[in-house]
Formats: sequence, structure tokens, C-alpha cells
Amino acid sequence: MSVLHFYVRGHQVLPLVGGATGAVGDPGGRTAERKLMSVHTINENKHKLAAQLEHLFSLGAARAAKYLEINLERLAPPKVLDNLAWTSNLTLLDFLRDIGKHAKVNVMISRDSVKSRLESSQGISFTEFSYQLLQAHDYLHLYTTHGCRLQVGGADQWGNIVAGIDLIKRRHGTQEGKEEEQSEPAYGFTVPLLTTPSGEKFGKSAGNAVWVNSEMTPVLDFYQYFVRQSDAAVGNLLRIFTFLPLDQIETIISRHEEDPGKRYAQRILAHETTSLIHGESLAHQAAAASRVLYESDIHSTSLSSFRNALKGDRRLVILPSNKLLTTPMVNLLVEGGLVKSKNQADTLAKQGGLQLNGSKESNPRRVLQMDDFVNGEFAIIRKGNEHLILGLEN
Repeated sequence: MSVLHFYVRGHQVLPLVGGATGAVGDPGGRTAERKLMSVHTINENKHKLAAQLEHLFSLGAARAAKYLEINLERLAPPKVLDNLAWTSNLTLLDFLRDIGKHAKVNVMISRDSVKSRLESSQGISFTEFSYQLLQAHDYLHLYTTHGCRLQVGGADQWGNIVAGIDLIKRRHGTQEGKEEEQSEPAYGFTVPLLTTPSGEKFGKSAGNAVWVNSEMTPVLDFYQYFVRQSDAAVGNLLRIFTFLPLDQIETIISRHEEDPGKRYAQRILAHETTSLIHGESLAHQAAAASRVLYESDIHSTSLSSFRNALKGDRRLVILPSNKLLTTPMVNLLVEGGLVKSKNQADTLAKQGGLQLNGSKESNPRRVLQMDDFVNGEFAIIRKGNEHLILGLEN
């Protein structure tokens, strides 16, 4: 978000994907050595990241234009770069002479990411120990070839960013022991890592990560992730993840506090963040699907919205009528993964734990009829907080 703010205010941004550094692994925030990824995985990841970044800046600028005075046509397109491009041909001798020569081992050891590992039983490999030099070299390259003077990263990247600034100073500020005037200094800018109100870090290791890739986090789940945020967190998240003016956010929070149960602030947060990442059309469709699934507003959406909000998700099953209208419901439940067995479906139905379109279903062995489908398009079967949406294929 920080880089996006720079971008919409007219700065040239250089989003960087780690084709080279991804092959090494950053020791920061790790208590043990990372498992090296295959070349295939690294290539696949970086291509997906590059596409996501371009998509994000495009949608982000459009979202920002709703609240800021921005001339979108005058914004310089982001240059998404891959550090493998300038690292792959770097020989070991070049690395030692041109980069290693300017790096002080005592300083490298003092970095928090390295120090904590050295003091542990796990230790640190030379591979991960050298990571900070690769990132420093990235900054030097971007500074030299693109005129990049500011590197932005999370607070955990401070040591790596400083290593880059130091390398730039040594390479461009010193020549044969003589200090020369450096007219274009390099800077670092870090932002705090996002945490919950209790101080827990967001991320894969904490098990609370949310992904911008809709294949990993469907749009509906992305939207719901923000709807479910606590009252204590929502104000801060509105300030971080939206372009809403601060005075408008204060008004939103005040209205929310009048009746927190309506989750007014969370719904605005969910709409803004989903619009930012997936576009406003999908945000509206995710909201409509949410009303159907979680608020029993059964007629407020269409199968098309479910298709988009749950693209590729196993909870959405689209089948032709000759399949849906002839197969016992219990078979569909097992095939769709909502229940493990037909007996479990029978037991749930007897206990009142199975619903069809918001009403208790007592006979899961029956075949669905056309009038079971909302608007002639879909039927929703629910078990607790789990759903299976059955859609009629056109």
C-alpha cells in the first residue's frame, strides 16, 4: 500500500520480484533454514507475482482516483523487474570483488536476522547469510540503472535495506579512498508489519494469511475475511488498506459504534479492499453472495455472482439439469464434500442440521426438483457454517 500511495502521486515505481533472491531465501523471521524451492516453482511464482503486481497497480490507481485528484493518464506505468536479470550473469569473482569487498562481516553478523540465528542451535548457512548482499546488490543496480533512490519494505527488511544504502555509499561515494560528493543519496523506508490487536503477526506461519490470488483465496472468502475483522482492528485497517479520507473514516467509525452488530465499518472495509484487489464489480458480487450465504437473503444474487465470487472453489458445483434433477441429493452432498457419507447426511437431517435454501431439509435421499432452485439457477445446502452451492448449467 505504501508503494501504491507513491505511485498514484506520480512517482515511478519499480516493483521487484525475486527470481534470484527467491532461490536463496531470506533468513529474516525464521528460526530454521528455509527449504530451497525448485527452479520451476520459482519461475512459476515470479510470473504470477508480476501479473498480480501489474493488476494491483491498475486497480489501485482506479480506486485511488475515486478519492484523490489523480490524472490516471499521466501516471508512469510501473516497471515490474526480476532481479535474476542482473544476477544470473554475475560471476563469483565479480560478486566477491564488487560487492563482497564493500561488506563488513562484523556488520553483517550484527543484523537481527543473522544474529538470532547464530545464537540458536540451528545456526545459519552461508547461503542465507549472503542474502542481505544480494538484496544490497539489487538496490545498487536499481540506483545505478533506474535512478531509484528509495527502497520500501516491511520493518523486517530494515537490515537488508540499510545494507543496500551502505553499498551504494561505498560504491558511489568513495573512489580510491577519497570521499566524493554524492549528489543523489539513497534512502530506505519501512512500514510496520501488520499485526492483530493482540500483537499476533499476520502471515502463512500464523495461519491467518489472506491471498490476493483468487485461486488461493476465492473472492468471496477475501471479502468475508475483512467482514469478520474485530471492532478493535477495523479502524486501523481502514486507514491502512483504503484511500478513504481520514475524516470520512472517523465518520464511518462513529456510525459503526452506534450499532456494532451491523458491522457497518467492516462491510465498508471489505468492499474497499475487495475493490482494490479484484475490482468493484467482483466486490459487489461477493457482497451479494455473502448476503445469501450468511444473512439468508436468498433472492439477492444470481448464479453468475457465485461463479465469479467462488471461481474454482469446490463449494460451487455446476451441473447440467439431467444430472442435478435425477441424482439423489445425498449423492451430491458426498461428491461435493459437504458430508463424508450418506449415513452422516441422514443423521444430520434427523438432528435438524441440514438446510436447503435456509429451511431444514429432512429427506436428503430425495431428488431435487426445479422449484428447489432459487430463480431457477441455484440451490444452497448448508451444514453448520459450511455451504454447497448447486448450480444449473445453462
